[in-house]
Amino acid sequence: MTRPGGVVDALTAPGGLLDRVAVEGSSLERILAPGGLADRLLAEDGPLERMFAENGVVERMFAEEGLIDKLTVKNGPLEQVTEAAEILSRLQPVVETLTPTADTLESAVDTLTRMVNSMSAMTDRIPRRRSTRSTKAPKPDGDDDTAGT
Repeated sequence: MTRPGGVVDALTAPGGLLDRVAVEGSSLERILAPGGLADRLLAEDGPLERMFAENGVVERMFAEEGLIDKLTVKNGPLEQVTEAAEILSRLQPVVETLTPTADTLESAVDTLTRMVNSMSAMTDRIPRRRSTRSTKAPKPDGDDDTAGT
């Protein structure tokens, strides 16, 4: 750490980290100012006090059967999300390969739809013929008294 060119030198070098955070109006100055973020976080009933209090959020999260246990259980939500992400990352190249095919199919469907609509509009303009079949008298059934005499 203290060797030449080490961490201490990097922090204290001109233009180094300490120079950048010590500039007037820097974020560090605003955080450490009276009433700033550090004061609000560390206040008597501030967020850090509430989080780390007995039975606070942190304690409940890490308690047995708490949120962390539920999330990290074997085959639990985190493993399932990880598995889904891995599957999706493996599918990405396939989807990228199929995208031009899907675009072509979509274009073909659009073209065919326009063609069918156009043809349908044309057939609606063609006059329909009336039926030319002659109407024949009904055939007599065998129950007639004159039949067979």
